[in-house]
Amino acid sequence: MPPRWSFGVWVSPFGNYLDAGSTWQQDEFLQFIASLDEHEMPCDVIHLDPYWMGKTKKLCDFAWDPVDYPDPKLFIDTLAKRGLRLCLWEHPYIEKGSELYEEGKRNGYFIKKADGSVYDYHIVIVPAERRTAEQTEYAEDFYALGSAVDFSNPAAVEWYKSLHRPLIEMGTATFKTDFGEVTPYDAHFFNGMSGREMHNLYAYLYNKTVWEVEQEYTDTPFLWGRSGYAGSQAFPVQWSGDPVSDLRSLRTTIISGLNYGLSGIPFWSFDIGGFKGLPDSETYVRWAQVGLLLSHARFHGTASRMPWNFSDEAQEIVMEAVRLRYRLLPYILAIAKQATETGLPVIRAMSLAFEGDSGSRSVETQFMLGSSLLVVPVLKEGGEVEIYLPEGTWYDYYTGEVQSGPKTYRTVSPLDKIPLFVREGAIIPTTEVANRVRQWDPQLSVHLYGRATNTVVIPEENQTMDTSITSETKGSVLGIEVASKTRNWTFICHGWTKLPKEVLLNGKPCKAFLNEESNTLHIALVNEGTFKLSIQED
Repeated sequence: MPPRWSFGVWVSPFGNYLDAGSTWQQDEFLQFIASLDEHEMPCDVIHLDPYWMGKTKKLCDFAWDPVDYPDPKLFIDTLAKRGLRLCLWEHPYIEKGSELYEEGKRNGYFIKKADGSVYDYHIVIVPAERRTAEQTEYAEDFYALGSAVDFSNPAAVEWYKSLHRPLIEMGTATFKTDFGEVTPYDAHFFNGMSGREMHNLYAYLYNKTVWEVEQEYTDTPFLWGRSGYAGSQAFPVQWSGDPVSDLRSLRTTIISGLNYGLSGIPFWSFDIGGFKGLPDSETYVRWAQVGLLLSHARFHGTASRMPWNFSDEAQEIVMEAVRLRYRLLPYILAIAKQATETGLPVIRAMSLAFEGDSGSRSVETQFMLGSSLLVVPVLKEGGEVEIYLPEGTWYDYYTGEVQSGPKTYRTVSPLDKIPLFVREGAIIPTTEVANRVRQWDPQLSVHLYGRATNTVVIPEENQTMDTSITSETKGSVLGIEVASKTRNWTFICHGWTKLPKEVLLNGKPCKAFLNEESNTLHIALVNEGTFKLSIQED
């Protein structure tokens, strides 16, 4: 299962760096990081795209730029003191003419032509300062000549791992394994296969190599990977690549992610705001509202994706969407545990979540977050959206309003809301908003919808047992059984219009409060671990 910290928000200053004309150096990046806390934005990971290696030198050389980052260890330590982790970009191509290229060529670490010479092709991304004015779009001259590491060669694999070890030992937490999709069909690999035969397998071996070197240092390795193949679910997470920053692209990106889940990949994400271009405030909000309800969430693009660089309204809406994600972290972690054990994706196409429901088969973009939360992305300007509720009872997440399905209807969703519904019988554990994932642990709120039987298991780090919450209704009694370390609890039972006849905690009377406006029953417990609650209706 991915490490707990990976489920927090990821932030990339790549767009801010480009907006500033690529003039940023270590001090400017540290100022950017300080601005996250100044704006009280929860965040757990800082990601740096190619220019951590430099603005003008040949990529990839896996070496910090000595001018822009004169003291990378201090930079990483400063992040660590703030409770932040660092992700570094890479791709598996080495530019011709670099020292690393010559080393790889000399030792036979690259893919080859039929005559045994190194197969060079335009594949290495060119830093912005080396491009001409015309080199602004992805085209052949956007890339420099270089070659691809041959991951079918055990010696090349070990060499590639050795390039990562100093970075990990310096404190780097993970890597963004970009690219990996392009292998010339007429290339020859060490294992005797052609480029055509290796096309899909190459991406798998590339990510496997970086995963394994991380595994030398941690029991919970993690990647932010792009390319993949059958088996890539073993190296989470995958993200969508580089979509355009508009609503049409948001639609197709969501569909691709749901299809990816149907293909056996449980953890998936996209760049919040889209990657290419500058979205308007409405588009930015709609990308963020969806992206913050995926398994993983990263702000990244070719222009700033920070909420405070958009309208005041957009800033507040997106900040609230960030806070919602952090409140939902216990639930998201519970889904992640289930995904790891079963292969079910974290976000589920409606046709997967409701296999026997004919109405779900034609629904392309709304999805289930786990088994209990229905998410309806808003993909039209002005907020018009069509909502499909499958059979059963559904609660509006924000208002508690109850609706019954099957039902299809159109509505206009205000900019500050993404339609979100809770399935009857759900157990949704939430927590207080914190600036870092690790800070939420002491307090849990457990929302129970209806009287159905259900179980949620929240994985715990460094604990002998996970936290298990089970509800079961027998006649007029709702039983709740919890196995957990000691913490504070609040139980919110939805759909109650009057106080129960009796509430017992481990067989002894316990106080409860009824909120008549929201039809919710509240039970607060302090410093409780493993226990049983019994709620007796009239």
